Amino acid sequence: MFQGYLAELMISLFGEEWLQGGRMELKFIQIVRMNETLVSKSRVGSKEQEEAGTRFGVDLWCENQHGEKVVVGTGTGWIR
Repeated sequence: MFQGYLAELMISLFGEEWLQGGRMELKFIQIVRMNETLVSKSRVGSKEQEEAGTRFGVDLWCENQHGEKVVVGTGTGWIR
């Protein structure tokens, strides 16, 4: 379920093409309880210009309503 929130965020950043070549690795670091509110967040961690386009490394996380990180990870996407 939480992966879906972050995948949706990556698609909004890189477009539907992300589904065919993007990557995402996540780690759950806290228990998420029923009825908690989650917010997906990201920050650009790296940017590399390559022949096929620009590849971005993105730090990803979800926070609960208390601002505590519950899921952390990284993702990669291209802008061509």
